[in-house]
Amino acid sequence: MIDASKPIKASELLNELDILHDIPQNYILVNDFSIGGTFIKLIEAINVLDEHGWEVVSISNAPDGMTMYALARRITKAKNQL
Repeated sequence: MIDASKPIKASELLNELDILHDIPQNYILVNDFSIGGTFIKLIEAINVLDEHGWEVVSISNAPDGMTMYALARRITKAKNQL
């Protein structure tokens, strides 16, 4: 189970797509770690978020240069808000 009150690892989000409709928050933070700077899982997660009614509003990286964060906002209603 994903805890949306903390940054969600992109790889975990990709493994638990059904949770996206059940998250009560309107904003989530997704992160990825990459030694080579490719952040492939984060890019995949951003595309999946878009397909599931979320919009990325900000992307930033940690000072170490190996961790990237994406702040996403829900643009559709959650199941519990219908």
